[in-house]
Amino acid sequence: MRYDKMVDLIDKRQTNKVSSYPANIIQMGLDQTINIFGDAKQRPYVVRLPIPVEFRNGYIKSDSLPCNLEVTSARTTDRITTLIGVEYHGRL
Repeated sequence: MRYDKMVDLIDKRQTNKVSSYPANIIQMGLDQTINIFGDAKQRPYVVRLPIPVEFRNGYIKSDSLPCNLEVTSARTTDRITTLIGVEYHGRL
């Protein structure tokens, strides 16, 4: 897996706290979106980080994304972090 994009993680409670990490970004498939969320109104993105990061509530910003993302789900293991985010068009 290539971590060839850079993302900024912005904490929801402290918007001036920004952390940058290399990431792998993909858009979730339509079938998988329906299975997990029950509908396909929003097409979520999966952002994988190569290191464990404690980040549960906030936003993802990247030049590689068409818009900012709001984190809806996060999973951290001892080696990687996986974040699922949906489009966010508000102000950061």
